[in-house]
Amino acid sequence: MSSTPITRFRKIGLSLIELVVVTSIISFSVVFFFSLLAQNQKLARFSRDYSLATQAASNELQFYLTLPYDEIKAGNKKPFNTSKILLDKLPSGNGYTNIKIKENGQIKEISIKIKWGDKVRRGEREIEIATNVSEETKE
Repeated sequence: MSSTPITRFRKIGLSLIELVVVTSIISFSVVFFFSLLAQNQKLARFSRDYSLATQAASNELQFYLTLPYDEIKAGNKKPFNTSKILLDKLPSGNGYTNIKIKENGQIKEISIKIKWGDKVRRGEREIEIATNVSEETKE
């Protein structure tokens, strides 16, 4: 008993529903993979920006810690003395230094703040580091 070519194909081949199921599974897998890839790139960019901002703030703080105590003057939103190259690598990055003299006049608080990003698309980010300096710690 020999089969016709059409009958043999139906016994060996896949039905249309099986092809649709396999295609949809592959499609969902590809979409899931690309969404993970996009999320990974977003997190890598955030991590890079955060590291650059932290390094820039640390460099600026070290600059003030190397100055003699008397040369550290009070002021708000002083421009950066160092790390301008690092700030330029941040999207819309800007930084400033605040120096406050505490009530007793012997302790100076150095605060470094860096903001970057935009408010609309990715959101604005910021970091701040601070330390206190006295004449005893500078000697």
